[in-house]
Amino acid sequence: MKYSTLLCFSLVLSTIILINLIPATASAETTGQAIDFFQGPNGEYPLFGLTLDSAGNLYGSTPNGGTNQSDGIVYELSRSSGAWHETVLYDFCAAASCADGATPYSAVIFDAAGNLYGTTLGGGANGGGTVFKLSPSAGGWTETVLYSFCSLASCADGKGPVSVAFDAAGNLYGSTYFGGQSCTGTASGCGVVFKLSPPSGAAWKETVLFSFSGSNGQQPNPVSFLDSAGNLYGTTYVGGTENQGVVFELSPTAKGPWTQTLLHVFMGPLDGAWAQSPLISDSSGNIYGTTVAGGYESVARGAGYGTIFKLSPSTSGWTETVLHRFSGPDGQAPFGGLVRDANGIFYGTTTSGAEFNAGLVFQLSQGVDGIWQESSLYVFDGNNGFGPYSTLTLDQSGHLYGTTQYGGLGEGIVFELKN
Repeated sequence: MKYSTLLCFSLVLSTIILINLIPATASAETTGQAIDFFQGPNGEYPLFGLTLDSAGNLYGSTPNGGTNQSDGIVYELSRSSGAWHETVLYDFCAAASCADGATPYSAVIFDAAGNLYGTTLGGGANGGGTVFKLSPSAGGWTETVLYSFCSLASCADGKGPVSVAFDAAGNLYGSTYFGGQSCTGTASGCGVVFKLSPPSGAAWKETVLFSFSGSNGQQPNPVSFLDSAGNLYGTTYVGGTENQGVVFELSPTAKGPWTQTLLHVFMGPLDGAWAQSPLISDSSGNIYGTTVAGGYESVARGAGYGTIFKLSPSTSGWTETVLHRFSGPDGQAPFGGLVRDANGIFYGTTTSGAEFNAGLVFQLSQGVDGIWQESSLYVFDGNNGFGPYSTLTLDQSGHLYGTTQYGGLGEGIVFELKN
Protein backbone atom coordinates (compact mmCIF):
# COMPACT_ATOMS: atom_id res chain seq x y z
CA MET A 1 0.00 0.00 0.00
CA LYS A 2 1.68 3.19 -1.17
CA TYR A 3 1.51 6.47 0.73
CA SER A 4 -0.64 8.15 -1.90
CA THR A 5 -3.43 5.74 -0.99
CA LEU A 6 -3.10 6.65 2.67
CA LEU A 7 -4.08 10.28 2.28
CA CYS A 8 -7.71 9.33 2.79
CA PHE A 9 -6.81 7.90 6.18
CA SER A 10 -6.42 10.04 9.22
CA LEU A 11 -2.73 10.32 10.05
CA VAL A 12 -2.28 8.69 13.39
CA LEU A 13 0.61 8.62 15.76
CA SER A 14 1.22 5.15 16.87
CA THR A 15 3.20 5.34 20.00
CA ILE A 16 1.91 4.41 23.42
CA ILE A 17 2.95 7.15 25.83
CA LEU A 18 3.17 7.00 29.58
CA ILE A 19 4.16 10.18 31.33
CA ASN A 20 7.89 10.18 32.09
CA LEU A 21 9.34 12.90 34.26
CA ILE A 22 12.57 14.13 32.70
CA PRO A 23 14.85 16.27 34.86
CA ALA A 24 15.90 18.68 32.13
CA THR A 25 13.85 21.43 30.48
CA ALA A 26 14.11 22.82 26.95
CA SER A 27 14.46 26.57 26.83
CA ALA A 28 13.48 29.44 24.56
CA GLU A 29 17.05 29.39 23.14
CA THR A 30 16.46 25.98 21.58
CA THR A 31 18.36 25.38 18.32
CA GLY A 32 17.58 22.66 15.81
CA GLN A 33 19.34 20.51 13.27
CA ALA A 34 18.41 17.69 10.91
CA ILE A 35 20.19 14.50 11.93
CA ASP A 36 18.85 12.28 9.15
CA PHE A 37 17.46 12.88 5.66
CA PHE A 38 15.13 10.38 4.01
CA GLN A 39 15.62 9.90 0.28
CA GLY A 40 13.65 6.79 -0.70
CA PRO A 41 15.80 3.68 -0.28
CA ASN A 42 16.43 4.63 3.37
CA GLY A 43 12.76 5.52 4.01
CA GLU A 44 10.20 8.16 3.05
CA TYR A 45 7.67 10.46 4.71
CA PRO A 46 8.10 9.64 8.43
CA LEU A 47 5.00 10.20 10.49
CA PHE A 48 5.75 8.66 13.85
CA GLY A 49 7.70 9.28 17.02
CA LEU A 50 11.07 7.87 17.95
CA THR A 51 12.06 5.36 20.62
CA LEU A 52 15.25 5.97 22.59
CA ASP A 53 17.33 3.10 24.03
CA SER A 54 19.66 3.22 27.04
CA ALA A 55 22.68 3.81 24.78
CA GLY A 56 21.11 6.91 23.20
CA ASN A 57 20.21 5.26 19.86
CA LEU A 58 16.94 6.22 18.18
CA TYR A 59 14.52 3.83 16.47
CA GLY A 60 11.62 4.58 14.16
CA SER A 61 9.65 3.60 11.08
CA THR A 62 8.51 5.16 7.82
CA PRO A 63 5.33 4.12 5.96
CA ASN A 64 7.06 4.32 2.58
CA GLY A 65 10.48 3.90 1.08
CA GLY A 66 12.92 1.02 1.14
CA THR A 67 14.45 -1.02 -1.64
CA ASN A 68 11.68 -3.59 -2.15
CA GLN A 69 8.29 -2.17 -3.16
CA SER A 70 8.52 1.14 -1.25
CA ASP A 71 6.34 -0.30 1.50
CA GLY A 72 8.30 1.15 4.42
CA ILE A 73 11.16 0.40 6.76
CA VAL A 74 12.22 0.24 10.41
CA TYR A 75 15.46 2.12 11.07
CA GLU A 76 18.02 2.89 13.78
CA LEU A 77 19.97 6.11 14.26
CA SER A 78 23.23 5.87 16.19
CA ARG A 79 25.77 8.56 16.97
CA SER A 80 29.54 8.22 16.60
CA SER A 81 32.22 10.89 16.40
CA GLY A 82 29.54 13.54 16.78
CA ALA A 83 27.54 12.46 13.71
CA TRP A 84 24.36 10.42 13.37
CA HIS A 85 24.22 7.37 11.10
CA GLU A 86 21.11 5.55 9.89
CA THR A 87 20.82 1.77 9.56
CA VAL A 88 17.78 0.15 7.93
CA LEU A 89 16.86 -2.73 10.24
CA TYR A 90 14.04 -4.11 8.11
CA ASP A 91 12.65 -3.41 4.63
CA PHE A 92 8.98 -4.40 4.30
CA CYS A 93 7.10 -6.25 1.60
CA ALA A 94 10.02 -8.53 0.80
CA ALA A 95 7.75 -10.71 -1.37
CA ALA A 96 5.00 -9.86 -3.84
CA SER A 97 2.34 -11.09 -1.41
CA CYS A 98 3.54 -8.72 1.36
CA ALA A 99 2.94 -11.52 3.88
CA ASP A 100 5.52 -9.85 6.13
CA GLY A 101 3.44 -6.66 6.23
CA ALA A 102 3.33 -3.40 4.30
CA THR A 103 3.26 0.24 5.39
CA PRO A 104 4.50 0.31 8.99
CA TYR A 105 2.08 2.63 10.74
CA SER A 106 3.32 3.05 14.28
CA ALA A 107 6.32 3.86 16.34
CA VAL A 108 8.28 0.82 17.49
CA ILE A 109 8.63 -0.31 21.11
CA PHE A 110 11.11 -2.53 22.94
CA ASP A 111 10.65 -5.52 25.20
CA ALA A 112 13.07 -6.37 28.00
CA ALA A 113 15.07 -8.66 25.71
CA GLY A 114 15.77 -5.94 23.14
CA ASN A 115 13.22 -7.03 20.52
CA LEU A 116 11.24 -4.37 18.65
CA TYR A 117 7.49 -4.45 18.03
CA GLY A 118 5.21 -2.45 15.77
CA THR A 119 2.32 -2.58 13.32
CA THR A 120 1.78 -2.40 9.58
CA LEU A 121 -1.37 -0.91 8.13
CA GLY A 122 -1.51 -3.40 5.29
CA GLY A 123 -0.09 -6.71 4.16
CA GLY A 124 0.04 -9.88 6.19
CA ALA A 125 -1.53 -13.22 5.39
CA ASN A 126 -5.00 -11.68 5.04
CA GLY A 127 -4.19 -8.18 3.80
CA GLY A 128 -5.54 -6.41 6.89
CA GLY A 129 -2.21 -5.47 8.45
CA THR A 130 0.06 -7.05 11.03
CA VAL A 131 1.65 -6.85 14.44
CA PHE A 132 5.32 -7.71 13.95
CA LYS A 133 8.42 -8.44 16.01
CA LEU A 134 12.03 -7.68 15.03
CA SER A 135 14.70 -9.74 16.80
CA PRO A 136 18.39 -8.78 16.73
CA SER A 137 21.09 -11.30 15.90
CA ALA A 138 24.70 -11.32 14.78
CA GLY A 139 23.54 -11.46 11.17
CA GLY A 140 20.98 -8.65 11.37
CA TRP A 141 17.35 -8.33 12.43
CA THR A 142 14.76 -11.04 11.80
CA GLU A 143 11.07 -10.22 11.37
CA THR A 144 8.26 -12.39 12.74
CA VAL A 145 4.57 -11.67 12.12
CA LEU A 146 2.77 -12.18 15.44
CA TYR A 147 -0.72 -11.64 14.04
CA SER A 148 -2.32 -10.93 10.64
CA PHE A 149 -5.60 -9.00 10.80
CA CYS A 150 -8.86 -9.38 8.94
CA SER A 151 -8.88 -13.18 9.27
CA LEU A 152 -12.66 -13.21 8.84
CA ALA A 153 -14.69 -11.96 5.89
CA SER A 154 -16.32 -9.34 8.11
CA CYS A 155 -12.97 -8.26 9.62
CA ALA A 156 -14.43 -8.71 13.10
CA ASP A 157 -10.86 -9.08 14.44
CA GLY A 158 -9.97 -5.59 13.17
CA LYS A 159 -8.26 -4.12 10.13
CA GLY A 160 -5.44 -1.60 9.91
CA PRO A 161 -3.66 -1.75 13.30
CA VAL A 162 -2.11 1.51 14.50
CA SER A 163 -0.45 0.74 17.81
CA VAL A 164 0.84 -1.77 20.34
CA ALA A 165 1.93 -1.47 23.97
CA PHE A 166 2.96 -3.96 26.64
CA ASP A 167 1.52 -4.63 30.06
CA ALA A 168 3.56 -6.09 32.93
CA ALA A 169 2.56 -9.65 31.99
CA GLY A 170 3.88 -9.34 28.44
CA ASN A 171 0.51 -8.93 26.71
CA LEU A 172 0.26 -6.46 23.82
CA TYR A 173 -2.63 -4.00 23.54
CA GLY A 174 -3.53 -1.96 20.51
CA SER A 175 -6.23 -0.61 18.22
CA THR A 176 -7.24 -0.95 14.60
CA TYR A 177 -8.54 1.92 12.56
CA PHE A 178 -11.11 -0.22 10.76
CA GLY A 179 -12.86 -3.56 11.13
CA GLY A 180 -15.18 -4.66 13.90
CA GLN A 181 -18.76 -3.41 13.77
CA SER A 182 -20.17 -1.70 10.71
CA CYS A 183 -20.54 2.09 10.74
CA THR A 184 -22.92 4.45 9.02
CA GLY A 185 -21.21 5.91 5.98
CA THR A 186 -18.43 3.31 5.69
CA ALA A 187 -18.20 -0.36 4.83
CA SER A 188 -14.81 -0.68 6.53
CA GLY A 189 -15.98 -0.97 10.14
CA CYS A 190 -15.61 1.40 13.09
CA GLY A 191 -12.43 -0.12 14.55
CA VAL A 192 -11.55 -2.22 17.59
CA VAL A 193 -9.28 -2.35 20.63
CA PHE A 194 -7.49 -5.69 20.88
CA LYS A 195 -5.17 -7.73 23.08
CA LEU A 196 -2.48 -10.15 21.91
CA SER A 197 -1.47 -12.78 24.44
CA PRO A 198 1.98 -14.39 24.20
CA PRO A 199 1.94 -17.97 23.01
CA SER A 200 1.78 -20.97 25.28
CA GLY A 201 2.16 -22.91 22.05
CA ALA A 202 3.11 -21.65 18.60
CA ALA A 203 1.00 -18.55 18.02
CA TRP A 204 -0.07 -15.36 19.73
CA LYS A 205 -3.78 -15.18 20.49
CA GLU A 206 -5.85 -12.13 19.58
CA THR A 207 -8.85 -11.08 21.67
CA VAL A 208 -11.12 -8.18 20.67
CA LEU A 209 -11.69 -6.22 23.89
CA PHE A 210 -14.07 -3.66 22.41
CA SER A 211 -15.64 -2.96 19.03
CA PHE A 212 -16.78 0.61 18.29
CA SER A 213 -20.17 1.33 16.77
CA GLY A 214 -19.99 5.01 15.78
CA SER A 215 -22.09 6.67 18.47
CA ASN A 216 -19.50 5.59 21.05
CA GLY A 217 -16.54 6.44 18.82
CA GLN A 218 -15.13 5.52 15.44
CA GLN A 219 -11.58 5.05 14.12
CA PRO A 220 -9.69 4.69 17.41
CA ASN A 221 -6.27 6.25 17.70
CA PRO A 222 -3.45 4.48 19.55
CA VAL A 223 -4.52 3.22 22.96
CA SER A 224 -2.67 5.59 25.20
CA PHE A 225 -1.99 4.01 28.57
CA LEU A 226 -2.95 1.28 31.00
CA ASP A 227 -3.52 2.45 34.59
CA SER A 228 -2.75 0.58 37.80
CA ALA A 229 -6.25 -0.90 37.84
CA GLY A 230 -5.85 -2.32 34.34
CA ASN A 231 -8.06 0.22 32.56
CA LEU A 232 -7.17 1.41 29.06
CA TYR A 233 -7.55 5.00 27.84
CA GLY A 234 -7.65 6.46 24.36
CA THR A 235 -9.35 8.68 21.79
CA THR A 236 -11.21 8.22 18.53
CA TYR A 237 -10.80 10.42 15.49
CA VAL A 238 -14.52 10.70 14.78
CA GLY A 239 -17.74 9.24 16.16
CA GLY A 240 -19.68 10.30 19.22
CA THR A 241 -22.90 12.27 19.19
CA GLU A 242 -21.36 15.12 17.16
CA ASN A 243 -19.05 12.90 15.06
CA GLN A 244 -16.08 14.93 16.35
CA GLY A 245 -14.45 12.10 18.33
CA VAL A 246 -14.39 10.99 21.96
CA VAL A 247 -12.08 10.25 24.88
CA PHE A 248 -12.79 6.81 26.34
CA GLU A 249 -11.88 4.42 29.13
CA LEU A 250 -12.11 0.64 28.75
CA SER A 251 -12.41 -1.49 31.91
CA PRO A 252 -11.97 -5.26 32.11
CA THR A 253 -14.89 -7.46 33.13
CA ALA A 254 -14.90 -10.89 34.69
CA LYS A 255 -15.73 -12.44 31.33
CA GLY A 256 -16.26 -11.21 27.80
CA PRO A 257 -15.85 -7.75 26.17
CA TRP A 258 -14.59 -4.82 28.24
CA THR A 259 -16.88 -2.01 29.41
CA GLN A 260 -16.54 1.42 27.82
CA THR A 261 -16.98 4.74 29.64
CA LEU A 262 -17.05 7.94 27.60
CA LEU A 263 -14.96 10.49 29.49
CA HIS A 264 -15.58 13.28 26.99
CA VAL A 265 -17.43 13.74 23.72
CA PHE A 266 -15.94 16.48 21.56
CA MET A 267 -18.41 19.06 20.28
CA GLY A 268 -16.29 20.76 17.60
CA PRO A 269 -15.84 24.54 17.51
CA LEU A 270 -15.35 25.23 21.21
CA ASP A 271 -13.77 22.26 22.96
CA GLY A 272 -11.90 20.61 20.08
CA ALA A 273 -12.46 18.10 17.31
CA TRP A 274 -10.76 15.13 15.67
CA ALA A 275 -8.30 13.99 18.30
CA GLN A 276 -5.39 12.14 16.73
CA SER A 277 -2.81 12.01 19.49
CA PRO A 278 -2.16 9.56 22.28
CA LEU A 279 -2.94 10.79 25.80
CA ILE A 280 -0.71 11.24 28.83
CA SER A 281 -1.63 11.42 32.51
CA ASP A 282 -0.19 12.99 35.65
CA SER A 283 0.09 11.74 39.23
CA SER A 284 -3.30 13.28 40.11
CA GLY A 285 -5.09 11.29 37.43
CA ASN A 286 -5.60 14.19 35.04
CA ILE A 287 -5.42 13.40 31.32
CA TYR A 288 -3.89 15.62 28.62
CA GLY A 289 -4.05 15.54 24.82
CA THR A 290 -4.50 17.52 21.63
CA THR A 291 -7.13 17.88 18.91
CA VAL A 292 -6.39 18.64 15.28
CA ALA A 293 -9.31 21.05 14.86
CA GLY A 294 -11.81 22.97 16.94
CA GLY A 295 -11.04 25.40 19.70
CA TYR A 296 -12.34 28.75 18.57
CA GLU A 297 -13.98 30.69 21.37
CA SER A 298 -16.99 31.46 19.19
CA VAL A 299 -18.90 28.96 17.08
CA ALA A 300 -19.32 31.68 14.47
CA ARG A 301 -15.55 31.83 13.87
CA GLY A 302 -15.38 28.41 12.25
CA ALA A 303 -13.82 25.01 12.84
CA GLY A 304 -10.69 26.18 14.63
CA TYR A 305 -7.01 25.28 14.41
CA GLY A 306 -6.81 22.73 17.22
CA THR A 307 -6.48 22.60 20.98
CA ILE A 308 -4.51 21.31 23.94
CA PHE A 309 -6.94 19.94 26.50
CA LYS A 310 -7.05 18.57 30.04
CA LEU A 311 -9.57 16.16 31.53
CA SER A 312 -9.94 16.18 35.32
CA PRO A 313 -11.71 13.40 37.26
CA SER A 314 -14.24 14.04 40.01
CA THR A 315 -16.95 12.15 41.85
CA SER A 316 -19.50 13.48 39.35
CA GLY A 317 -17.53 12.66 36.19
CA TRP A 318 -14.80 14.20 34.06
CA THR A 319 -14.41 17.91 33.28
CA GLU A 320 -12.64 19.18 30.17
CA THR A 321 -10.56 22.37 30.22
CA VAL A 322 -9.03 23.79 27.05
CA LEU A 323 -5.49 24.86 28.02
CA HIS A 324 -4.69 26.44 24.65
CA ARG A 325 -6.50 27.22 21.42
CA PHE A 326 -4.23 27.48 18.38
CA SER A 327 -4.79 30.42 16.07
CA GLY A 328 -2.46 29.81 13.10
CA PRO A 329 0.58 32.02 13.75
CA ASP A 330 1.21 30.04 16.95
CA GLY A 331 0.65 26.73 15.15
CA GLN A 332 -2.12 24.77 13.52
CA ALA A 333 -3.31 21.13 13.57
CA PRO A 334 -1.37 19.38 16.36
CA PHE A 335 -1.50 15.73 15.26
CA GLY A 336 1.21 14.63 17.71
CA GLY A 337 0.80 14.03 21.41
CA LEU A 338 2.45 15.79 24.34
CA VAL A 339 5.54 15.06 26.42
CA ARG A 340 6.08 16.64 29.82
CA ASP A 341 9.22 17.32 31.84
CA ALA A 342 9.74 17.29 35.60
CA ASN A 343 8.89 21.01 35.81
CA GLY A 344 5.44 20.39 34.36
CA ILE A 345 6.19 21.95 30.96
CA PHE A 346 4.57 20.30 27.93
CA TYR A 347 6.19 20.00 24.51
CA GLY A 348 4.56 19.19 21.18
CA THR A 349 4.35 19.87 17.45
CA THR A 350 1.88 21.33 14.99
CA THR A 351 1.85 20.14 11.39
CA SER A 352 1.28 23.57 9.90
CA GLY A 353 0.93 27.19 10.86
CA ALA A 354 3.60 29.72 11.91
CA GLU A 355 5.56 31.98 9.56
CA PHE A 356 6.13 29.50 6.71
CA ASN A 357 3.02 27.37 7.32
CA ALA A 358 5.35 24.39 7.72
CA GLY A 359 4.69 23.72 11.41
CA LEU A 360 6.58 24.24 14.63
CA VAL A 361 7.65 22.82 17.98
CA PHE A 362 5.94 24.47 20.95
CA GLN A 363 6.07 24.47 24.70
CA LEU A 364 3.16 25.05 27.07
CA SER A 365 3.83 26.20 30.62
CA GLN A 366 1.66 27.38 33.49
CA GLY A 367 2.35 30.73 35.09
CA VAL A 368 2.07 31.62 38.76
CA ASP A 369 -1.37 33.03 37.96
CA GLY A 370 -2.47 29.58 36.77
CA ILE A 371 -2.79 30.70 33.14
CA TRP A 372 -1.22 28.43 30.53
CA GLN A 373 1.06 30.09 27.97
CA GLU A 374 2.13 28.59 24.63
CA SER A 375 5.36 29.67 22.95
CA SER A 376 7.24 28.54 19.84
CA LEU A 377 10.57 26.79 20.36
CA TYR A 378 11.41 26.08 16.73
CA VAL A 379 9.74 27.04 13.44
CA PHE A 380 10.08 24.90 10.32
CA ASP A 381 10.54 26.58 6.94
CA GLY A 382 10.57 23.66 4.51
CA ASN A 383 14.32 23.39 4.12
CA ASN A 384 14.74 22.38 7.76
CA GLY A 385 11.61 20.22 7.70
CA PHE A 386 7.94 20.49 6.80
CA GLY A 387 4.98 18.93 8.58
CA PRO A 388 6.00 17.45 11.95
CA TYR A 389 3.32 14.86 12.71
CA SER A 390 5.22 12.94 15.37
CA THR A 391 5.05 13.05 19.13
CA LEU A 392 8.39 14.28 20.45
CA THR A 393 10.94 12.26 22.41
CA LEU A 394 12.66 14.01 25.33
CA ASP A 395 15.99 12.66 26.61
CA GLN A 396 17.75 13.07 29.95
CA SER A 397 19.71 16.07 28.66
CA GLY A 398 16.59 17.96 27.64
CA HIS A 399 17.10 17.34 23.92
CA LEU A 400 13.96 16.87 21.85
CA TYR A 401 13.76 14.51 18.87
CA GLY A 402 11.09 14.15 16.21
CA THR A 403 10.35 13.73 12.52
CA THR A 404 8.85 15.81 9.73
CA GLN A 405 6.87 14.23 6.91
CA TYR A 406 8.50 16.39 4.23
CA GLY A 407 11.35 18.85 3.92
CA GLY A 408 15.08 18.45 3.86
CA LEU A 409 15.68 16.62 0.59
CA GLY A 410 11.93 16.38 0.08
CA GLU A 411 11.03 13.09 1.73
CA GLY A 412 11.31 13.99 5.42
CA ILE A 413 13.87 14.33 8.16
CA VAL A 414 14.67 13.38 11.75
CA PHE A 415 15.49 16.47 13.82
CA GLU A 416 17.13 17.22 17.15
CA LEU A 417 16.46 20.33 19.24
CA LYS A 418 18.80 21.31 22.06
CA ASN A 419 19.74 24.25 24.25
